[in-house]
Amino acid sequence: MSKYKVIHAFAYTNESIMRKLEKYSAEGWHFKKFLGFFVLLEKGEKVNYKYELVYDKKFDAERKDFYRFNGWEVVRNSFFWQVLRGEPTATTLYTDNLSKDYMWLYRIKFNAKIMLGWVIAPKIWTNFGGLFIMKLTDENKIEMYRLKKKGYSYKELSKKFKINTNTVKYIVRLADLHGETVLIKGKNNYYPAELKLDIINEVLILGNSILATSLKYALPNHGLLCNWISKFKENGYNILEKPKGRPSKMKKNNNNIENKELSKVEQLEKELEYLRAENAVLKKLREIRLKQSQTKRKQK
Repeated sequence: MSKYKVIHAFAYTNESIMRKLEKYSAEGWHFKKFLGFFVLLEKGEKVNYKYELVYDKKFDAERKDFYRFNGWEVVRNSFFWQVLRGEPTATTLYTDNLSKDYMWLYRIKFNAKIMLGWVIAPKIWTNFGGLFIMKLTDENKIEMYRLKKKGYSYKELSKKFKINTNTVKYIVRLADLHGETVLIKGKNNYYPAELKLDIINEVLILGNSILATSLKYALPNHGLLCNWISKFKENGYNILEKPKGRPSKMKKNNNNIENKELSKVEQLEKELEYLRAENAVLKKLREIRLKQSQTKRKQK
C-alpha cells in the first residue's frame, strides 16, 4: 500500500479545505504539504485531527509557543499564512465573530494580492525579462529600425525581439540621428581617454542627460555611459586606461622562465631547510644518548 496520497485542493473557501483535511485524517491520511492546487497526504494512524488556516504576519517563536500551548502544531509555515493541526482537545482559536471577520478580510486581501501578481507578472516579464533572453545582432537592429519605419509599434518590436521597449526606442532614435550605419558595430570600438572625459563632463558638469549625451556621441547603448561615470567616480574622478592589446609572447616566455627559475630556487631552499632541521634533530638525539650513557656510567 502506498505511503502517500495526492488530493485536489479546489474549494470555494479555505475553511472547506481544512474540513476536507479533517475528514482524511479521520481515515488515516494526514496533511504533509501543498503541491500547487493539490495536497500531499501521508499515511498514518486514524486520528480526528482539527485543522485551521491562519494568516499571521508576525509569526515568530513566541507565537509558535502560544499555538503549541493551546494544543496546535504548525505543519506548514509560508510567508503570511500557516496551517495548524490540533488534537481533538485543542483550544478553539476564534471564539468571537470579530476575530473571524478580521481573519476573513485578511484572507480576501491576501488572495487579491496573489491574483494581482498573476496579472502583473507577465507584463513585467514582457517589458523587462526579455532583455536577458535575446542578444541583438547588427542585423537584428537594422531589421528592427526598418520595421519601425514600416509602422510597427514599439510594443510589437519589443515582443518580437524579446527586449524592453526603452532599448527599442534608443536604437530607433540612434538610427534617426546618425543613419542605419551607426547600428553596425565595429570590431574594435575604441574610445580615447580624452573623448571619454569630454562625454562624462557633458553629464557631470554641463548637466546634460545620460540618454541625450549617449545619442549625441552615438554610443551603442546608454548603459555604457552609466558604466563610465560609475568607474570615473570610483577611481577618484580619474580615467584609468587599460593597456591595449595582448602582452607579447616574448614577455610571457620571459615570465615563464623567471617563474621556473624562482620555483627551482625555492625548491632548493626548502630542501636546504629540511636538511638543516634533520641535522638539528640528529644532533639533539646524539646529545640525549650521550647524557644517558654518562648517567649509566655514574650509576655503576
